[in-house]
Amino acid sequence: MSHFIKWMAHTIRFPDKKINHALLLAGGEGIGKDLLFHAFFKMLGNQHKSIHGSMLLDNFNDFIVGTKNIHINELEMGDHREAKVVTNKLKPYCTAPPTTLRVNPKNVKSFQIQNLCNVTIFSNNALPLVVSRDTRRYYAVWSDMTPNGADGEILPEWRKYFNEIWEWMDNGGGWQAISHYLMTQVDLSDFNPGESPRVTEFMRDMREASADPVGEAVREVIQKRHSLFESDILTIDDAHRSLRSAVSSSDMLNSVKYLPSIQILGKIMRQEQIGIKIRVVKDGVEKQLWIIRNHETLRHNTPGELLRIYENNMEKIRTQGTSPILTLVSGESL
Repeated sequence: MSHFIKWMAHTIRFPDKKINHALLLAGGEGIGKDLLFHAFFKMLGNQHKSIHGSMLLDNFNDFIVGTKNIHINELEMGDHREAKVVTNKLKPYCTAPPTTLRVNPKNVKSFQIQNLCNVTIFSNNALPLVVSRDTRRYYAVWSDMTPNGADGEILPEWRKYFNEIWEWMDNGGGWQAISHYLMTQVDLSDFNPGESPRVTEFMRDMREASADPVGEAVREVIQKRHSLFESDILTIDDAHRSLRSAVSSSDMLNSVKYLPSIQILGKIMRQEQIGIKIRVVKDGVEKQLWIIRNHETLRHNTPGELLRIYENNMEKIRTQGTSPILTLVSGESL
């Protein structure tokens, strides 16, 4: 909660500064998400715009003009493909660069504005966004609070609490008191608007749930050292051929309905941060190698040494069949 408060206070006090990550609050219906941000939204007045998550699928985005805070209410993207589109649309709003944003109004020529907007997101969904394993654009929090009883109705004690606090908020000087607190009392000495937020448990869960099924299958065959994945270094052709062999077997935990092309497999491996790609040249011909394990040891080798390790590994795997695990460093077998 401390990070939420500092984020709001900084947005109010420094409207000319962009915070380089969005706030994402998710949880069940009726837990008080609106209540938590009510005073903050009122302070911003017409510089606060609230849109439904589905609007991000549209090509028109004039809601960002004159807006300090874009609030995405009820981000519920059940379709995985739509969730990826929404996530990509959010990227430029959540971070800078880009330093400017392109505005596409209806029936008006597009134009550029300075990228100073911040973003808040509410969702009832356990996977509101499809995120990569290295994304740091969101400070994401999930609330397990359950104000409803077994019948789905709000419990009497919670109804009483919310009624009282909303009365105080709107008619008892509540939002004004919170505004004064955000403006004058919150210590921002350790808040860096350009710094990536810490990775929360909810963010880790989203990263895991967002993982591409093909990427998960590749991780599995790497762990099992299936076929040519026995080598610590291989080419994308080797990976594609061995993955196809593994997918057709019956011992895979991660099912893959469609095996992508070699080119797409390489893109998935880069996106999922599986291995390190190295370019080597032999006899004027470029070859791309992937280090899939023992990165810290192997990355100190030169491209030429890595090529020799790869060639030795492939030769031993092909001649020995299901050979013992090979650990090769600097081109020599240990």
